[in-house]
Formats: sequence, structure tokens, C-alpha cells
Amino acid sequence: MSHTLHRRGAPGSLKNDFVLFAMSAKKINEVGSSVKLKRFLEIVSKYGPVNMGDMKTGNRFITSPETILGNAQDTSIVHGVFDNRESLISALKEVKEADLGISVIISGLFDDVRECCQQAGVKRHTCETSLGIWGKRERLPDEEILNFTTMCGHGQVPFNLVKK
Repeated sequence: MSHTLHRRGAPGSLKNDFVLFAMSAKKINEVGSSVKLKRFLEIVSKYGPVNMGDMKTGNRFITSPETILGNAQDTSIVHGVFDNRESLISALKEVKEADLGISVIISGLFDDVRECCQQAGVKRHTCETSLGIWGKRERLPDEEILNFTTMCGHGQVPFNLVKK
């Protein structure tokens, strides 16, 4: 599952928001996968991502792309974030050609992701969707704050901090 699966917002606000993840499968192709993950990051970086990173090292707002590349490990989950379809499609085409043998996940609006995959020659095999929020929804902050805090699926940004 992508940690961006539960993003909230109007379709217009999510239209140019594409997250491209790559990871190995534990105990399947994990050993030695750091080389493949680094290659993925190299490819992504060529197409002008607005962000890129590694879950263990951080993103380019915290450290340099060179540090991110240098620290990728077999157990890393790496990503690139694009704000336009053309860059995503170009990166996808090259990732497909590289045939890295690792899992690649694209997060975005369904129809847009489908079209980008088609244009890149990638056959999409799985789609996930969020069923929304269940439970005591009255305890949640307003929609504007949720639109911000759900940008990361870890829920690490406190609602009150966003209000402030």
C-alpha cells in the first residue's frame, strides 16, 4: 500500500500530484536491491521531480540528492514526486526499459494514472482505493486541515500545528 493512498482533496488539487515509489520484496528480491533502488532514483532525478527521497535518509528538502542516492539500502523504499504528467510518463518509460525487477507504485488520481501508464507502455495490474474514514468523524479537524495532513500517510503532522 502506498502511504499516499489516503490523500484528501478536490480532484483539481490532486490533478498534478504523482508519487512514484519503488521497493524490493522482503525475502524475495531484497538482497542486493540497493543497486536497483539507486538506479531508480537516478532515473527519477533526470526528469525534474519536485521531491525525491528514501524513507531512511529523508527527502531532498532535508538532504542532498547525492546523499539520498548514496544511502539507499536493500530495505529502502524510495520515491520521486512529479507535478506534471509529461515528467512522470518519461520517468515511467525509462523505469520500464531499465527492467529493474522491483515493485513500482504510482499514486495519483485513477484515470490520470491509468492514462499515464498507457502512454508509458506500462500495464497496470493492481488498483487500490481508500474506503474513507470510519468511526468518530466528528473528532476530525475540518477538511482543509485534513487535505494537508493526509499528504503523508503516517499521520505525523499534528492537526493543531497545521492550524497554527
